[in-house]
Amino acid sequence: MAHRGIGLVSGMASAALLGWIYWQMLDFTIALPPDPTSPNSLPRVMQLGTELQWKKANPRQAQPIFDELLVRLAEPGYVPINYRSAQREWAAYTPVDIQLARQIARDMKAEGERLHAAGKSDEAADYVLATMQLGLMFQREGSGVEWIVGIAIESIGHDELARIRATVGPSRREALAGQLGRLDSAALPIDQVLDRCHQFALISEGWRYRFELLLQQDLWQGTNPRFKEQLTSAWLRRQTLSRLLLVDLAIRRFHDERGAWPDRLEQLVPTYLPAVPLDPNSEQPLIYRQTGSGFLLYSVGADRHDDGGKLTNRTTYHNAGTRKVAGWDFDLDTLNRP
Repeated sequence: MAHRGIGLVSGMASAALLGWIYWQMLDFTIALPPDPTSPNSLPRVMQLGTELQWKKANPRQAQPIFDELLVRLAEPGYVPINYRSAQREWAAYTPVDIQLARQIARDMKAEGERLHAAGKSDEAADYVLATMQLGLMFQREGSGVEWIVGIAIESIGHDELARIRATVGPSRREALAGQLGRLDSAALPIDQVLDRCHQFALISEGWRYRFELLLQQDLWQGTNPRFKEQLTSAWLRRQTLSRLLLVDLAIRRFHDERGAWPDRLEQLVPTYLPAVPLDPNSEQPLIYRQTGSGFLLYSVGADRHDDGGKLTNRTTYHNAGTRKVAGWDFDLDTLNRP
């Protein structure tokens, strides 16, 4: 009898557990975000990108397209999702058009490089900024895939600005700093990005995604464990680059106007910066010091440890990060250093 009782209790417990799992997978209330209704220039940008692929071999035909792209990319834009059907609303949301968006960014980069080589760094900066704005459009409203694409596109602009920042004229540098600051303020916090990915997966994948979360005990944590590490790492890289660029431009504007480098970053506030940005990797101020005729500005990097300004190139830095090897800090010239 005792064995039967134990078996009955065990069976009831198993049935209760299965019932609870079933309920968790199927009876899950989701508050759908409202559909975006604000003006959106991204569809027109994608149309222009398609036209550009046919005409870019002819500079005379390509220039009007580039001119309109600069205008459209300065306007609001985003990748829309119809959450009620969990389906993408327009063709540019497919992988083919994601590739087109990347190609637009590469074309903008090439045009900026051409202008920079011709001694027109101020005009080249317009193309750099437009590339960043395209990246920001893909970071707004879409799923995690589009957000990652947006970060990759924005990083093309970051790389180019890091390369030409010393050659941009003082007046353009001031305007560029203001525009870069507004882009940085418009970027979504990582918690919002993770929550949006979580909500989209709940809606689009239903019980399969809920079961995956249940197995990982993350059902109530509002995160997407598939993407969390990848998205957080990309966000940290994005924040590090953006803040280094903001501070670098502020330091150069200080020098433009006063003929000397600041002794410390606090001297940039409030004329050139509203506040000294923190290093996202350490939550401490970025590290700065004068170096004879110039200055050194860096982040402690992915190992979150100040290695005294020990710097390398992009390949070595990222290879060390992949192997989780400490020993390198990160500055803007890491992107282009041989």
